[in-house]
This record gives sequence, C-alpha cells and structure tokens, in this order.
Amino acid sequence: MLFKSKKIFNKFINIIALLHFPGESEKAFRHYYYKKTKKQFIIASILGISLYTCVDFIDPYIVPDTMHKIRFIRHFLVVPVVIFSILMSYLIKKEKANQILGSLNFIAAACGVALMMAIDKTSISIVYFSGLILSVVYGYSCWSLRFNYAVFCGWTSLIFYAVTAFYIRNTPLPILINNISFCAIANFIGMFIAYILETTLRKEYRHSIEMKKTQKNLHDLSLNDDVVKIPNRRFFNLRLLTEFNDLREKKQPLSLIIADVDYFKNYNDSSGHVAGDECLRKVAEQLQHLASYVDSFVARFGGEEFAIILPNTSLPEARITAEKIRKIFKNQKICHPASPICDIVTLSFGVATIFPSINTSPENLIKAADSALYAAKENGRDRVEICPNTA
Repeated sequence: MLFKSKKIFNKFINIIALLHFPGESEKAFRHYYYKKTKKQFIIASILGISLYTCVDFIDPYIVPDTMHKIRFIRHFLVVPVVIFSILMSYLIKKEKANQILGSLNFIAAACGVALMMAIDKTSISIVYFSGLILSVVYGYSCWSLRFNYAVFCGWTSLIFYAVTAFYIRNTPLPILINNISFCAIANFIGMFIAYILETTLRKEYRHSIEMKKTQKNLHDLSLNDDVVKIPNRRFFNLRLLTEFNDLREKKQPLSLIIADVDYFKNYNDSSGHVAGDECLRKVAEQLQHLASYVDSFVARFGGEEFAIILPNTSLPEARITAEKIRKIFKNQKICHPASPICDIVTLSFGVATIFPSINTSPENLIKAADSALYAAKENGRDRVEICPNTA
C-alpha cells in the first residue's frame, strides 16, 4: 500500500514538474508565454464583453423584476473590470501583470453571474447557472491563464457561488449540492484544458529552444575549423569586414598579422598527418592565448596559416605584437626534427596596416599582409616582415 502511494505521489510530482522549468529557463518561458498569448488575451477580453452583454436581450423574459439590478452588475461591475484589464495590458507589458489581469477578468465574470443569481429570488433565475458554467469554462480556456492562476480563479468562483447561493439566496440544499457538483465538474474539465494548453506551450517553447541550439551549433560548425577548433576563413572574412566598416567610420587603423608554420610540409612528411593536425592545434591554442592580451581576433587562414586581426592598431604596434608572439611561441619548444632552420617549430609573420576608406577594401589589407609574409619566407623564415606601403 505504501509502495503504491509513493508511486502515485511520484507520478503527481512528474506531472507538476512539466509545468516548471529549472532556474532561469522558467523566467524565459514566462516571457515567451506572454508574447504568445498577449494577443489572445485582448481578443478573449473583447469577445467576453460582447457575449456577456448579449444576455441583455433575454433579461426582460427571465428576470423582469430584478433586470435593472442584474444589468447594473453586468455593466457597472463586470464590464468595467474587463475594460480596465484591456487598458492596463497595454500599459504594463509584463507576464505576471497579464496573469493577474486575466485572473481578475475570470473571477469578475464568474462571480458576477453568481451575484446575479443571488439577488434574484425567483426560481427562473436559476437558468443563469448555465452562464456560471460557461464563464468558468471560458475562463480556463480563453483568458490565457497559466494552470495555477486558472485553478485558483475557477475554485474561487465556485466557493463564491456556494457562499452566495447558501447565505444570500437560501438555495435549497439538494439544488445547491447539484449545482456545486456541476460547477466542480466544470472546474475539473477546465483544469484539464488549462493543463493541456500550458504543457503544449511548454513543449513548443522547449522545441524552439532546442531548434535555436541546433541552429547555433550548425552556425558554429560553419564558422569554426574542425581541426584546430578556432574560427575558420569564413568567420575571418566576416569579422574583417565588420572591423573594416567600423573603423572606416571612426577613421582608425586596422592591422592584420598572417602567421605561417615554417616547413610544415616537412613536419607532415616526417611525423604524419595526425601529428601535423596536433601541431596545428597547439599553434592555434598558443596564438589565441598570446593574442588574448591585446584586442584581437585569431582565425585559421588556410592550411598552416593563421590570421590575427588587430583593430585600432598602428603598424609599429602590430609589428611589436607579432615579434612578441614569435619569440614567446618559439620558447614553447615544439619539436620539429625535419626543419632545415631549427629543431623546433617556428613561425613566420607578415604584418600590414590600413586606414579603411571608400578607396580601400579588406582585400587590400589581406594582399599586403600576405606580401609581407612572402618576404619573411624569402628572407629566411622565423621572422617578422611588414608591408610599409599600407601604413
């Protein structure tokens, strides 16, 4: 028996857990819920007022003696509350405020009908009980309320009806029990509707988040190099263009360093491609680490070449940065037995600077840095060369 009770309790906890996300995800969902349902809230409010006031046409036939009192409740208590909630929803654009306003509408509509029934002592006014049931079901399904708010409003309306029917209208006990039973059933149906609506939106939200993560992962894969795990050439081109346009407006210099692993083909031939990939990863890690001390962006330029973008950096400053990176990297002493110039891995650097303008382009900067790199290779490698014509 205890085992069964525990099992039922666990199932209940699992059901409730579906209506709450952990941590900040719940806050994000509620914002999502508000955005998805704010339009429905307005439509439901306007439609609710229209349906509520339509009953005016049958008042003279059902409650002729108390018609004016009932219309007073309808037009001067309930309808103003709904109009007020519509206006406030435009002024206070928050999910919690929307839930409170929706709850106010729900309770006002349902309790308004209960009060109408209470003030009319004729037996025919009991016909309005169907209006109470409709108000409860409408409140659960149309006011865009989350499950906990809807449940509170639904059962509050039932309690209000029971109290007014028993103490004000003196409803006979058999009729009262019958009406409360039907109202309770309407609440259970409404709870089911509200639960399904919220869980559906929560699943939709979770799916949208997963889709965004998938798209981000795909985007990251398209912009990052699979081997060295840093931005690839495509990402480099996008970033260089962004920096170029930004610095053109600010009239500030843009520098580029292109680094090349010396005699990398020899390294691959002697140590194998797996070791070659590992060597490139170490180079990428070191470049990212060393360049992190300045405002820079590191990417794999292609093959064994890497690019470092230095915004708002003059040519002398870029040259100093490249020289520092060259010396510090060389001290890492990554073994390169097949290098004709050194027994460790070394880098050659080409540096160029440009002042972005309408007469220049990012391609000009790339060509200049590449030209400087070619000069570094021609002059013995393991060195830094600049292209002064772009300064």
